Amino acid sequence: MKKKINLTIILLCLSNSIFSQNTGAIIDDLKKLRDTLVNHTPKYLKNTSSYKLDNNDLEKDQFQSINGLRFLSYDRETFSENEKKWLKTRIEDLATALFLDNRKILLSQINGLFSDPTLIENIYLNRQNIINIKLLHTCTDAYLDEYLLKTFNTKMYSLMKVQPPDGDTKFFIGEYRGIKKNKNIKLFITKDRELIFWSNKEKESNSYIKGLWKNIDDTLFINLENKKTMLFKFNNKKNKLIEVGNNKSRFKKIE
Repeated sequence: MKKKINLTIILLCLSNSIFSQNTGAIIDDLKKLRDTLVNHTPKYLKNTSSYKLDNNDLEKDQFQSINGLRFLSYDRETFSENEKKWLKTRIEDLATALFLDNRKILLSQINGLFSDPTLIENIYLNRQNIINIKLLHTCTDAYLDEYLLKTFNTKMYSLMKVQPPDGDTKFFIGEYRGIKKNKNIKLFITKDRELIFWSNKEKESNSYIKGLWKNIDDTLFINLENKKTMLFKFNNKKNKLIEVGNNKSRFKKIE
């Protein structure tokens, strides 16, 4: 009988015990976990998708896992239109099945020259534990995984209700100080998509409120725990956040 394994807990436990156990053994365990995940067939995966491949020489096992669909997608440009539709549906089906199997997974790329030994890590977004599986590539073949990554991650982000990062996301992360009327307020924006408004006004005790954030291009959307929502525009040249609306609150990024 197969036992359900909370993969996030395993990753955290392995990471936290690295100082008390042999480093080599920990790395081996993480490698085994990654190998298990990339070759895993989730129980919710459908046996067939909307379209079937015309190539009967392909083995069924190639359609059941991240690794299988990864290598299958390398030949996507040689597929017929029906086969391309089938591949897209199959990748999305796999992401959905993993999500239903309580495996929140994102895929990323890493150059073999700069790779870590495990190719797997735990990340935290919107208060959700997520496993990031890194796909190894060389200087010349990174493009081969682009379709799989985009299709799989887009579906998984949607299922997790997390806004995917874009080219501007990294610029928002940091510490900000309020300008003029907000000079006693600090704003901390983290890579985990969490934030804190911290106030130190003279007539009030120190207080703070937490929230979540997302961006679409240069627009910052904030949802605070008190149900308040805020909207800012980011001026990249001046490193400033400017509130959209009547208040026009401004915050300067601290270098």
